[in-house]
Amino acid sequence: MEEYDALLQELSENITNEDLDQLKSACKEDIPSEKSEEIASCQDWFSFLEKHDKLAKDNLAYIEHIFEISRRPDLLTWLSTTGLKS
Repeated sequence: MEEYDALLQELSENITNEDLDQLKSACKEDIPSEKSEEIASCQDWFSFLEKHDKLAKDNLAYIEHIFEISRRPDLLTWLSTTGLKS
């Protein structure tokens, strides 16, 4: 689990507030607008996704998809080189 936590921490460090808004927008079908307003940080976003079974150590497919549609190939590429598999 430490590797997964480190992965989320590093992702957080590479996602700006503007990026976070874009990522939340990309998953607006899965995050109700009132909840989206409560998500103020990447950690909040990751926690929300985990609670709703969209993110787990062995399931990174959802955020890979969000990075892809949000035009963040850098994050997608970085994620794919970490060694954790979706």
